[in-house]
Order: sequence, then structure tokens, then C-alpha cells
Amino acid sequence: MTKQMANLGITPSWVFFTVIFFIFSITITSIGIFYVPVDNWVKGYLAMGLICSLASSLIFTKTQPDLSEAKKLNSGI
Repeated sequence: MTKQMANLGITPSWVFFTVIFFIFSITITSIGIFYVPVDNWVKGYLAMGLICSLASSLIFTKTQPDLSEAKKLNSGI
């Protein structure tokens, strides 16, 4: 895995930054939802939006490399 990352120009510090920033952004958004001065049902709605955004971004980031790999396989055949 590390050899593949080196071939792509991805450093361990970049991976660390992306993980930390991901955790940070989810944390501050969750805190913001918790402290917003609205009813609980509105907070629940915002939390559902956060969860859906989170899930779709994870699915998107998983799909992009898969599409790239499929293109490489198809062009090699």
C-alpha cells in the first residue's frame, strides 16, 4: 500500500491531514448543530442532513478510484 501511495505522490503527512481535517469538520458541524438555538426536531433534521452528506461523500470518494481503475483496465485490454 505504501509503495502504491508513493507512486501516486501521496505522502503519509497528506493522509494524516485528510483524516484529521475530516474528523475536525464533522466535529465542529456537530457542535454547531447541538448549540443552534432551535427546536429539537430542527436539530434532528440538520443532523440527518449531516449524516446524508457524510455518507454520500464517503461513497463518492470510494467510487472515484473504482472508476479510474476500471478505465485503466478497459484501456489495457
